[in-house]
Amino acid sequence: HLSFDEFKSTKDAKGAMSFIYLDSDNHKVIDVVENRQLPYLRKYFLCYPRYVRDKVKTVCIDMYSPYISLIKELFVNAEVIIDRFHIVKLFTNSFNHTRIDTMKAYSTSNIKYKRLKKYWKHFLKPYKLLDPIHFFKRVHFPDSLVSDEDIVDISLNIDKTLKDTYECYQCLREDIEKRNFELFTFHLSY
Repeated sequence: HLSFDEFKSTKDAKGAMSFIYLDSDNHKVIDVVENRQLPYLRKYFLCYPRYVRDKVKTVCIDMYSPYISLIKELFVNAEVIIDRFHIVKLFTNSFNHTRIDTMKAYSTSNIKYKRLKKYWKHFLKPYKLLDPIHFFKRVHFPDSLVSDEDIVDISLNIDKTLKDTYECYQCLREDIEKRNFELFTFHLSY
């Protein structure tokens, strides 16, 4: 079981990003390759005999597409596993794009725009961690006391697509957190 990742190279390295891989079972670094580009990695891993590469059962990666093609070509028995962190990051970025697109429908002086902009961190928190019981006077909520949960609920109600995207984001994020692959797959297809 292997894990592939990359990191910013030093100035004397051949590529901007270097490649590191480790044993997923004990988390020990196996080696570092100074360039993460596919030709360099192909040449590097071809130094290992085929029977050794065929023993690899899983490779955990981010969503860097050259890794996927490398694994399919050189680690033919390995199953590709996308790292949970990168999946959550993808969903978070997608929700943020929807939030920003919604903001663009309003003038920058509009209170709906201001709420979506100011309280952006509230939308990224798991909904169950938002405080529903402590009410405060908040900027951009001039006429009432609101909780963290209220901020999100009121702000989401301005746009159906935004609200639907948020609910999907929260659902998928919770499925990943609970490691419920069946529910995750169901929610993805829903």
